[in-house]
Amino acid sequence: MQIRIAERLKELRKQRGCTQEELASFLGVTVQAVSKWENGQTEPTAKNLVELARLFDMTVSELVEPGVCAAAASEVFESAPPCTAPAAVTG
Repeated sequence: MQIRIAERLKELRKQRGCTQEELASFLGVTVQAVSKWENGQTEPTAKNLVELARLFDMTVSELVEPGVCAAAASEVFESAPPCTAPAAVTG
């Protein structure tokens, strides 16, 4: 996770007047997980990003910043295997 995202999570949490404990409880994660996100050691899951965006009343793209989101998507698409059509279902 880029440091600016970690700092953004911390800043948004403090603006809401939430403690790490309260945020962790809301998301159903440990306080250690929230701390690691805010220190840039680990990243929230996609599900947690959606919940964080909902809590902070913004989109996930706004939460992670558009440039970061685009870079992450680019990495995913570059490393993904080619798509294949599903096998036909016979009945």
